[in-house]
Amino acid sequence: MKNAIRSMVAFGLALVVAGAADAKAADAPAPSSAPAVKVEHFDGDPGWEGHNNRIVPDTIKTVHQDFGYSPTSLA
Repeated sequence: MKNAIRSMVAFGLALVVAGAADAKAADAPAPSSAPAVKVEHFDGDPGWEGHNNRIVPDTIKTVHQDFGYSPTSLA
């Protein structure tokens, strides 16, 4: 029983160490041959001109939805 527990603990420790190694590799800087990353910030107004983007119609059409309901017992 003690050997089984030791094996599980050793296996868990190996997984933790492997995960830490993967995390270190992910944090490593990119090699200098990697392409540059373009960054865009969308926290400000770009100053574009808006034309016809909020047109209000002269008359608003009323939508009538009739799906043919009738109070019968036929399915």
